[in-house]
Amino acid sequence: MVKLNRPKGSIGKHLIEKHLSLDWLQTLGRILHEKDQSCGLYTNDRTYPTYHAIAAVLKPRSILEVGVRFGYSLASLAAGAGPGAQIFGVDQETYEKGSNAQATASLKLLGIEAQLFLSDSKTFDIPARTGRTRFDLIHIDGDHTAEGALHDLLRYMQFTDRLLVDDVLDSRVWAAIKAFTSLQEKPISVTYFDTATGLILIEL
Repeated sequence: MVKLNRPKGSIGKHLIEKHLSLDWLQTLGRILHEKDQSCGLYTNDRTYPTYHAIAAVLKPRSILEVGVRFGYSLASLAAGAGPGAQIFGVDQETYEKGSNAQATASLKLLGIEAQLFLSDSKTFDIPARTGRTRFDLIHIDGDHTAEGALHDLLRYMQFTDRLLVDDVLDSRVWAAIKAFTSLQEKPISVTYFDTATGLILIEL
């Protein structure tokens, strides 16, 4: 069984709390799609401020997101990371047709340049399409089946030391997290953040 020890250089939850501010929701509100404008998740919850705070602490210079939809979490991460970060996303538009174009436009509205790719995360050629073999942070928020989420975790861990996983309160995603951690031979850090859908940072 994996030991969830905190490796050297990992961040503490208190650092995220220190940087967390709900003010980010006012900025994010500028890019909310009309179907999300009346949803309290986007106006009252800590989810996107937590994304913003995590990036503000980690200051990743390169971010890849698996499962972009309309770009709310990617915008939060990019804004928290600050200018100069290279931002990438991959989404096959299973949930929202045309969402890649919407996300690209929304990110530009906030002054964020990102390369978004319409592709299946399972077959996406990461080095060829992004020109990178390593990322400071990869956000997993695509396939929410237990098998699909586990596949993404195992595949994308090869390209980063930090995986951020959303929707861990979904029993299927939680099953993938448990399976993933049980497969790790070296100590890793798993930090849970209390949001509406549950957010976990895995540091390898």
